[in-house]
Amino acid sequence: MCLNIINQFVTKKVDIFLLNNKDKIDYLVKLVMRNKNVIWFLLSCYSILYFIAVSYSIPNLITLLFEINLFKNQSLFSFLSNLPIINWLINLVEINLIQPFFQSPSLSAILNKDLNFSFFQSYSLSELFYGTARLGFIETYTVADLINGFMKGFMIYLMQPLLVSILIIEIFLSKYTKTGIYQIKETMVNLLLGLGHILVSIFSKIILLFILLWLYQFRLFEIENNWWSLIIAFVLTDLSFYCYHFIHHKSRFFWASHVSHHSSRNFNLSVAFRLPWTGLVMPHAIFWGWLALIGFHPIVILSLFGINLLYQFFLHTEMITKMPSLYEYVFNTPSHHRVHHSRDSAYLDKNFGGVFIIWDRLFGTFKAECEKPVYGITSKRESESLNPFYISLHEWLSIFKDLKWHQSISQNLNYVFNMPGWHHENQNTVLKSKKPLRKP
Repeated sequence: MCLNIINQFVTKKVDIFLLNNKDKIDYLVKLVMRNKNVIWFLLSCYSILYFIAVSYSIPNLITLLFEINLFKNQSLFSFLSNLPIINWLINLVEINLIQPFFQSPSLSAILNKDLNFSFFQSYSLSELFYGTARLGFIETYTVADLINGFMKGFMIYLMQPLLVSILIIEIFLSKYTKTGIYQIKETMVNLLLGLGHILVSIFSKIILLFILLWLYQFRLFEIENNWWSLIIAFVLTDLSFYCYHFIHHKSRFFWASHVSHHSSRNFNLSVAFRLPWTGLVMPHAIFWGWLALIGFHPIVILSLFGINLLYQFFLHTEMITKMPSLYEYVFNTPSHHRVHHSRDSAYLDKNFGGVFIIWDRLFGTFKAECEKPVYGITSKRESESLNPFYISLHEWLSIFKDLKWHQSISQNLNYVFNMPGWHHENQNTVLKSKKPLRKP
């Protein structure tokens, strides 16, 4: 595929360097648009490979920082305490210039392991940074292990500069070809929502990691990390995402968080950043905890989940029409995901898969793209709002408004957990497969 693109430079016998700037841009844009499906595939593959390389290098580097050999047989704190700037700070503490802030123990006492922290089972601060302390019920994991696991689970968010660069390329192509799929104000709001989502995800990923590590203690099997176990884990992780995604459309509690991602009336790569700020209240472990109980390591689960999310970034585009039929049959594609984001009644609640579309084919939720979808949700205010707080929280506010003291507990629970659009006066007429909230 790469050779095919390169050959086009040779066979066309066009010396691009002899063209003026405008003709150069025209030529390159036409070349990209002619081979956009191939470039889309190569970019997605490259990003995933880059993600794997980075996620297994940076965390391991951090782990190595806890090793003695890098610091000449000293702990990390001992190494730092020998630096001139640190020694100067220690001297300030010793002459009581800033000692009151430490409530009697000096900084040197902390560095020399004289101060212990009961929360960490009497391990000193230097031992924590050295990576030998073990936390709470997770007796088999050091602090270094936890940092390693967290970094691998969070690595998807460190990929943002690369993804934003790809987004900028699509914006340029959109403007140059005059497709009009971008609105600058909404794009900026989407990026702002993505930034807020990352900040929230720091805490939600920590919570998920600890829960998975706790569940892993009760695993049924000892599964080694080899090529076949990773493939099985990847497929099962995508099945978990299908269930996770499915319930986000079938229960109002989950939909209240997910609706922000669907409320845009445009469909482009910036929508992939349009993510909720309320991830802390979502019980993620319900959907991925069973993998840890089977025996897949929590760090493996978080890493594969990151790859799953990374692939989904490339699904949010209208520039790719259809991939080859075999690829369309097995994998989720931009065409399938456009159906998922549509508010047309024929397309509602379809194509929930992350990487694979086979789950939708198996469980009867698949729908092929036949007509150009209309995106967004019914409410004009929610779809056109540029207020990130309102976009993220408007459905939660609606839930609270629907809860009434004079209603029965059953009715209030249905308003929270039943289908979006459920109402006690028309509970027998609500279509189970369609959400009136998004019905056009």
